Amino acid sequence: MSDAALRRFYAEELRAVSDIRSEALVRAFATVPREQYLGPGPWQILAPSEPGRGRYRTTEDDDPRHLYHNVLVAIDAARWLNNGQPASLAQLPRFRSGVLRFQSVTRVCSDYRDSVGPQVFTGFMTSGGICSVR
Repeated sequence: MSDAALRRFYAEELRAVSDIRSEALVRAFATVPREQYLGPGPWQILAPSEPGRGRYRTTEDDDPRHLYHNVLVAIDAARWLNNGQPASLAQLPRFRSGVLRFQSVTRVCSDYRDSVGPQVFTGFMTSGGICSVR
C-alpha cells in the first residue's frame, strides 16, 4: 500500500471510530505525514486506553505503517510525554460539528496534531513551531 493510500485508510478509520463529521479534518489526516513529527523508528507506542497504566511496546521496525493507528507515540517515555492521540481532535466541539469558524489561525506547528488542525483551516502545511487557533 502506498503512503498516500495508507494515510487515506487511516483517516477513514479515524472518521469511523471517532464520529468525525468534518470532511476537512479527514482530508488533513489523509494528507499530513505523522512520521515527519516523530524521531526515527522504531517507535514506542501506547494504546490510548493505557496512559499511565500500561507499558509501551516498541515497533519491530521503522515502517511508518505503525504510526497510522489511533495510538500515542512516545516522545519521552520516561516522562509519559507522547505525541497525541489523533482521534482526540474529533472530541473538540469545532471539529465534531463539522462547522469551523475562526477569527484567525497562526501557523507555526510543533507536532503532528498541531499540524493537522490548522491544515483544516489553511490548506497548507509547515514543518515546525506552535499552533494557535482562535
